[in-house]
Amino acid sequence: MALGGAVAIGVMTAIQARINGVLGVRVDDGIVAGFVSFSVGLLALAVVIICLPSARRGVARLRDGIRQQTIPFWMLLGGACGALTVSTQGLTAGVLGVSLFTVGVVAGQTVHGLVLDRIGFGPAGVVAVTPGRVLGGLLALAAVGISLSGDVLASAPLWMLLLPFAAGVGIAWQAATN
Repeated sequence: MALGGAVAIGVMTAIQARINGVLGVRVDDGIVAGFVSFSVGLLALAVVIICLPSARRGVARLRDGIRQQTIPFWMLLGGACGALTVSTQGLTAGVLGVSLFTVGVVAGQTVHGLVLDRIGFGPAGVVAVTPGRVLGGLLALAAVGISLSGDVLASAPLWMLLLPFAAGVGIAWQAATN
């Protein structure tokens, strides 16, 4: 069931990248595409919060935690990483393609996830960095190298190629924070 869920999330992420990428190209502004994506997501979450008593109680606990300073400010910054991700989708996926964007994100997420696990940043505390996990990170980096073969390096600026990796770094941090 977990594997099926992971595959479904991967599919939805690719669809989101495609939608945000095309929207970014159509409006000629990836930041606006990210804003639209976040606005629709915020509206959907607001409806869910209104409909679920447990979610309304969670909002009250969040409000109280912020007021009483039991929830550190940095824990509220996970959404900034999500904003980086959807803005990066809008800026780059329409030019690089969904596949290259996704490979870059997965590489950044995997490599930074290993770092966060090693230092114990996530809720699980320190998680061992095993040879298999390191190999997985190396394979993700190799996938980026393979994906960059051909004329991609000649046709896209370096900053555009680095943004998906940076978004992946942000996603790993966001997952640990959230």
